[in-house]
Amino acid sequence: MKLGEEAAVFGGQNFPGSEHTAPPLSTFSTEDNRVAELLSDIMLRRLDGPRDDDDLEGQVIEPRALLRGSHLLSA
Repeated sequence: MKLGEEAAVFGGQNFPGSEHTAPPLSTFSTEDNRVAELLSDIMLRRLDGPRDDDDLEGQVIEPRALLRGSHLLSA
């Protein structure tokens, strides 16, 4: 069975080295850096006190698919 041709494999969390497997592993990114940045902004704003213009809550950060050779759609 050939991965990426006859079967698809999809990993998670875009772990280090996933792009170096044979075939490269399709995975997803949870955008950890963006989440950390957003949480830091919320924390710093709250330390400054309540604000009427706090537009950071309720934001959605979508995971991003990283299609590589192990995914049927990457060919």
